[in-house]
Amino acid sequence: MVRRLALLDLQTPPDTVDRLSTDPAPEVRADAARHPRLPLRRLIELLDDEELAHEAAANPALPPAVMHRLVAVLELPEDRNVDRVAGNPSRS
Repeated sequence: MVRRLALLDLQTPPDTVDRLSTDPAPEVRADAARHPRLPLRRLIELLDDEELAHEAAANPALPPAVMHRLVAVLELPEDRNVDRVAGNPSRS
C-alpha cells in the first residue's frame, strides 16, 4: 500500500502525514499517528482519540512536558502495589 510506504519515509511532509492520519485504512492512520513529522496540533488531538491514543503516545515527537502529564494522570501505585500492577501476586 503506497500510503503506508509514504509513512516509512521520515522526510514525508507534515501536511501529508496530517492528511494520512485521517485515512480510511486503520493501519495507515496508526502509522501516521506514530510518524515524527505529524504536526503537533494533530498529535495532541490523537491523544484523545480512542483508536489512536496509544500510537500517538508512542510518537517520538511528543514533547516531554506532554509525556510527563500523561504519566502524572496514571496515578502510579504505592511501592507495595507495584508487583500486583506488573501482574505478580500481591505481597500484602
